[in-house]
Amino acid sequence: MIKNNLTIEGIPAILWGEPSDKLFIAVHGNMSSKDDDAIVIFSEEATDKGYQVLSFDLPEHGERKGEDYACKVQNCVSELTVIMGYAQAISSDISLFACSMGS
Repeated sequence: MIKNNLTIEGIPAILWGEPSDKLFIAVHGNMSSKDDDAIVIFSEEATDKGYQVLSFDLPEHGERKGEDYACKVQNCVSELTVIMGYAQAISSDISLFACSMGS
């Protein structure tokens, strides 16, 4: 499976799979990251069905541990808006997969 690491306006992210008009945004749970087991398993299943998956690290998670930017609702909503903007630029059919606090 293709796994492209990228940064979207300072947010570490991964774009999983071949280019597709169908995309899932995957949001991890508490104490997790953009490439935790649940995201990897979901990405494998979704890409097998022709989707791409875009996952990213929420504040204070994954590559962002230790940053001075709190994982608060307003910060996460702001970042989801950025991620959604990127997703809309590459896909016309966007769905959501979320775990735990990510939902």
